Amino acid sequence: MSPYNLQPAQQRRLALAILFFALLLGLLVVILPIRSGLSLQHQRLGDLKAEVLKWERVIASGPGLDLAREEWARTAERHGAFIPTASDSQAGASLQAFVRRIFQNAGTDIKSLEPMPVQDIASIRRVGVRVIALASQAQLDQILEQAWQHEPTLLLEMVTIKGGGSGRRMATDSHQPSLQVEFEIHALMDPSGEPS
Repeated sequence: MSPYNLQPAQQRRLALAILFFALLLGLLVVILPIRSGLSLQHQRLGDLKAEVLKWERVIASGPGLDLAREEWARTAERHGAFIPTASDSQAGASLQAFVRRIFQNAGTDIKSLEPMPVQDIASIRRVGVRVIALASQAQLDQILEQAWQHEPTLLLEMVTIKGGGSGRRMATDSHQPSLQVEFEIHALMDPSGEPS
């Protein structure tokens, strides 16, 4: 049935209905992307607001953190936190000796022990070594315990553990699977620069 066969009143109603649906479709095509964009902008604003609040909390805690860092620096020497040394090379040698003793006390086989560059962190300098060794789980536990209890304080920054040897043998009391462990171990140098 052709719209031309309809009476003029019916043709007007059909034209109005088509116009209404065309306007509605046009509004949907325009309004939906705008609404989606506004929703995305609202979400971004919420995320930015949360980020600003987070950084305001960090800034507000800044003086407290500064006081805590200053207090730690004043009392660290009493707690045995620093390597007592006068030079970077002495500090590096001391740290290597500490690490070598810890690994040997655990009965591990050190494959590599190399110094790392001295780093400046605020007003404190730190020395580091990278050590690679073969150890059983029990030996690794002993190494970690000795490192955590060591004076001066040792900082374990990176620990990589890889399984070694054959995976066909089951762990027993007489056989523990060998692990290849890699540590980055750091120590802080006495900021006074005077050996104690």
